[in-house]
Amino acid sequence: GKLTMEIRRWIEGNTDESGRILFEVTFGNKLDSAQIVGWLAATTGREFIGGPYPRWEYVGFEDATAFGAKIEEIPPARFLELLQLYNVSWVAAWHPRSRQYLDKHPDMEGLEEVGPMRFYRVKREASYFLVGTGKVASRAPNSLSLEELSGPEVVLKYHFVKGLVTEPKSRIEPVAAGSTVPFIRLIDPPPRLRIFLDP
Repeated sequence: GKLTMEIRRWIEGNTDESGRILFEVTFGNKLDSAQIVGWLAATTGREFIGGPYPRWEYVGFEDATAFGAKIEEIPPARFLELLQLYNVSWVAAWHPRSRQYLDKHPDMEGLEEVGPMRFYRVKREASYFLVGTGKVASRAPNSLSLEELSGPEVVLKYHFVKGLVTEPKSRIEPVAAGSTVPFIRLIDPPPRLRIFLDP
């Protein structure tokens, strides 16, 4: 619908691939009567977190509930920690309680409104690396390409799943890092590699 297209245009013009977008969804009739997050991710090339089926995920953001709690009950410092943990750079919210919370949050910069959605920028430096440094060169379904990797170990803000391998071959393992699902740890990685699921 028209609203979805306006949101897509705003995202393409005002965000980039350096961080993720936490997008508040609803099972009501707010956003073109559809779950649009998956489509937005597929058509903008941006990474979203929490959708399109937030009840399945701890990091879901639905109807003023985020990270498994009512948003107004999350201490501001804890909310920022979670956004940093998952490399969230922008938040989109429509619910009045969510917007009120984000408007008062000292680490949020209110941006523009698109229909019922208000966008916010998180006031922090974006990084997909929890330990070590590097660059996400490209991402696609079942493919994550990394460059300029540095450090004896690298921990990525991407979840580990069984069956992941690297090319060229490198040691890859899960690591608990404060998230409900382990993140990816690379041990002594080469400067460039690709991570994918071995079929």
